Amino acid sequence: MQTHLTRRTHPSRGRAALTMTLVVLWPLSALAQSPPPPTSKKWTLEVYGGGVLETQASAGSPIAEFPVGAGFLTESGRDSRFHPSWRFGDGAALLNQVATQFTQITGAPFTRIVPIDDVLRASGSRQGTRAAFGIRLGRALTSTTSLELMVERGNGGLTVSDAALATLEAANASFTAAFQDLLATAPVTGVQVDSTLTKGTSSQSQTRIIGAVSRVLTRGPRWSLAGTVGAGLQTRGGDPATVTLNGRYAFSLFGASGFSERDQVVIRFHDSDGAALGLLGLLLTWDAAPTTGFRLGVRAHLTANSTTTSIVTTPQVTTSSPSSAFLPTVTSPSLQFSNQTTPLSSLNPSLASTLTTFTGSGLNRQFVFTFGIVQRF
Repeated sequence: MQTHLTRRTHPSRGRAALTMTLVVLWPLSALAQSPPPPTSKKWTLEVYGGGVLETQASAGSPIAEFPVGAGFLTESGRDSRFHPSWRFGDGAALLNQVATQFTQITGAPFTRIVPIDDVLRASGSRQGTRAAFGIRLGRALTSTTSLELMVERGNGGLTVSDAALATLEAANASFTAAFQDLLATAPVTGVQVDSTLTKGTSSQSQTRIIGAVSRVLTRGPRWSLAGTVGAGLQTRGGDPATVTLNGRYAFSLFGASGFSERDQVVIRFHDSDGAALGLLGLLLTWDAAPTTGFRLGVRAHLTANSTTTSIVTTPQVTTSSPSSAFLPTVTSPSLQFSNQTTPLSSLNPSLASTLTTFTGSGLNRQFVFTFGIVQRF
């Protein structure tokens, strides 16, 4: 005979075991949730990283009017004007006047060049999101107030806005079509017309040095929320954003005299090398240990908008000897092509220059979001 014995736990014993388990776990749970012991450390060092969202003020002062080219008479005795470029201002106006005259003479449509005046009269640039990293050194004055010094650096530069780039691309395409239509009216061969747009890459960087005062607004067992206010200096380094329009036309007159002219302009979007900065922010700190914590930060920066738009013109006319020649249009006003120094071409290399066309004003805004590790010592 086999006897099967079954061991059963008495209900009261099960309740006792559960009670003992809770008694053991409750202090451990409370210990895990309790704040770390207070520390007498006065200094804090934070290493942080994050992102910067920057918006640029659109206010500013555009150039009142572009310079009007000096007048001269072409070899056919018609009025014309000298210009450093056909892309903007009075140069674009003259080229379009000539195209209008040819439309009236021939009855056929002629392509007008798209001026880039609107791009030059505005900032034409945008500022976006970029990474940043830095360090923050703090010194507690009281249990709720501290002084802080921040040094941070990040990549950052102006880039061409989508609206400005669309206008520049239209202007680039119209250059080719306008000169192809214009040269089709002349007794020339071997016509070559091209225009390219090259968008440069801005390699600017930002460095900020900021002093601030932080004050605890509220706190819990392990966390504290502080407000911060400060001021400092923001500097930039590197190259400005640029767009280059490089147009060229070449042809032979009666198959003998060669002409070649180049219309190159570089548009520069530049910010000042240094600007004062104001700061408002919030800091949420969570203490993992008496001397170590983690911190989330959000700040708003205000800086003066000192962006500028400028254009650099470098017209080139290739001279040819001994087969020198000139070719004026039969329109009024007229423009003249030349491959010699006398008479001159309407596109005049001596007028190469740099012209500031827009100066920004108002305030730029930066929103900085950071996460860092805090060490007290």
